Parts: sequence; C-alpha cells; structure tokens
Amino acid sequence: MRTLTTLLIAILWAVPAHAQKKQSQEPPQPQQDDHEILRRASNARKEVDNWTDVSAVGLKEKLQQYYYFHSSEGVDVKKAERLLNQLEVDTKNEKHWEETVWTIPNSELFPGEMIESHLGTFLVIHGTGRTLRQRFPDCGKTKVCATPTEISDTDEANYNVEAPLDVKAHIFMEGLRHGISHWVAIQDFLGEPPMAALELSWNAVWFDARNVYCRRSPGSKYFDLSNEEQICK
Repeated sequence: MRTLTTLLIAILWAVPAHAQKKQSQEPPQPQQDDHEILRRASNARKEVDNWTDVSAVGLKEKLQQYYYFHSSEGVDVKKAERLLNQLEVDTKNEKHWEETVWTIPNSELFPGEMIESHLGTFLVIHGTGRTLRQRFPDCGKTKVCATPTEISDTDEANYNVEAPLDVKAHIFMEGLRHGISHWVAIQDFLGEPPMAALELSWNAVWFDARNVYCRRSPGSKYFDLSNEEQICK
C-alpha cells in the first residue's frame, strides 16, 4: 500500500477530443503564424490590463481624497463610483464567460477526471496516471512531457488542457475589447491626454486575433471594438 500519493503538476498543452475532431475537418492552417498571433494577443491583453489597473488606481486615489479629506478636486464622485463598479462587474462577467466558452463537457471527461480550475485559455484537470495517459497518449513517445514515466495508473496527477486556437482567439478578443474599453473610459474620466499609439497597437492585435478566430470558425458571432455584434465571413 502506498503511504504517500504522488501529486504531479504536468504542464501539457493539448486540445480536447471534441476540438481535435473539429479541427481535423478544417483545411490546413498556418499553425505557427496563428500561434505567434495569439502569443502577441496574450501579451497585449496583459499590457492593456496593466495600464487599466494603473489608471484605476489613480481614480481610486481621487475618491479616497474625497472620502477622507472631503476634497474631490472637481471629480464627479458618483460617476467615478459607477465607473469603478462597472469595471468590477465587467471583469467578473468576463471571467464567467471564459469558463462557459472554454470547458470540457462532463461527457468528455474520462472516469476519474474532474476540472479543478479554469485559468484563462486552459483548464487544470485533476486525474490519475491512467487518465493522464488516456488524454495524452503520445506523452513520452513522440511528445516531450514533464511527467515521470514511473507514475502509476493510480497515482494522482494534475495536468493542463489548452483551448483550441479558435477558442483562444475568441477569449483574447474579448479580453482586449473589454480592456481597451475600460482603459479609454478611465482616461476620458480623468481627462488624461490620449495615448493613441497604445490604443492603435492594441486594436491592431485585436484584428489579428479576430482573423484567426474567423478563419477557424466561419459563421461564428463576436462583438467588435464598437460593441456591435458581427458574424465571421
């Protein structure tokens, strides 16, 4: 009997079975180019979120001056509170949306697997050595894995399952759309000078991610940077 269950964190990037079937029906795609585009989209999303956080801190500081020193310096306090509350609500809704748009149906989980957490464009799955090898049959053969070969079928294991590229693109599109909108709203409220170069660069990356999404999911719906619903053509 084992006295200690092995807990492994195996960083494995893969597409679930239902996504593999979908992608196998598509014509060949420029995989490396799309991966690079989405890498830039991921970085742009982090960048816009960082800038938004910095701007939000400035807005919160002005509110604190009002709360503690009764000096709002001309700030519309009620409007500022509504804006910060809207940012918080949007962030929560976006996280919930990501969890619904990217998940593995229960019917496609192997016996003994469960979704432990959603982390952006990948899931952390809790399973066993047996389910790990079921989900990644090439692990240790044609695929380099961070998993010791001596892990037994009954050992516990945590491993990551990455979203297919169309889902990743959609998540990055929405993250960028919300982030840019929030950043612009705070800048406008604070009366800060526009930083057109930043916004233009983020917009350009959004369009690149949109192209990946629509090329891989023709006919799918999405919201553009003006918050208008569009259909991939």
